[in-house]
Amino acid sequence: MIAKNVVYFIFVFTIIGLFSANVYAQKNGDVFMEIPEFKLTGSNGEVITNKDIRGKVVVLDFWATWCAPCIKSFPALMEVDESFSKNEDVKFLYVNTLESSSRDSVYILNFLKNKGIDTTVYFDTTSSLSDKLGVKTLPYKLILNKSGEIMFKDLGFYGEPEDLIRDLTEKINSLLNE
Repeated sequence: MIAKNVVYFIFVFTIIGLFSANVYAQKNGDVFMEIPEFKLTGSNGEVITNKDIRGKVVVLDFWATWCAPCIKSFPALMEVDESFSKNEDVKFLYVNTLESSSRDSVYILNFLKNKGIDTTVYFDTTSSLSDKLGVKTLPYKLILNKSGEIMFKDLGFYGEPEDLIRDLTEKINSLLNE
């Protein structure tokens, strides 16, 4: 009985912590700040920097292979990504981060292949971008406006895929219409 209560309290405090972190970020300037300088290499060999994404609405999805909510959110993200695939003003960056040192790019790409996920992944192998942005919870999604400013930040994934699809689509469309 005590173990069950401990698990319940940990769950409740985690949810409160995630909510508080999101509210705190909005009140203390994490949202609306410009994305810091970065350089990431994609699984397709493409090197991308913060300068390369200027003029686009960008969804940055920070994830790891050990993160079940990250993997659960992928189908919804991919659906939104596909719906904007013909729009050159929208870019999705799936950023693998906070991995165990034994999980190299080959492991990560095989993991995705086994899950049926086919997309370009960008590797933050040293967690430098994650550190600059204070990424501690995964999944961690940022949506940037065309000026490279962080306009939306979402931590975790606990809802339904349909909610994520609707929410992301609305946020992207609002930034495209600015």
